[in-house]
Amino acid sequence: MNDFDKDTIILNFITKNDLAKSLGVSLSTIDRKLKELPHYKWGSTPQSRVMFKADEVWKYFDSSYAINKIKTEGNQ
Repeated sequence: MNDFDKDTIILNFITKNDLAKSLGVSLSTIDRKLKELPHYKWGSTPQSRVMFKADEVWKYFDSSYAINKIKTEGNQ
């Protein structure tokens, strides 16, 4: 699996901080892209915890950025 702490993984769920670290982006970037990313919000308040299933996020990136992937592979 990835370099996440046991304490931050609950059934393959990761936090916004973990996602930002693994992608090498800021937390504010994750917040801006939240509507696009598959996520689970636990509660209805703005402060409610947001979690991501790691496999769903990776599938999202594979499908959303497949064009870039194909272009990169074609240039090799």
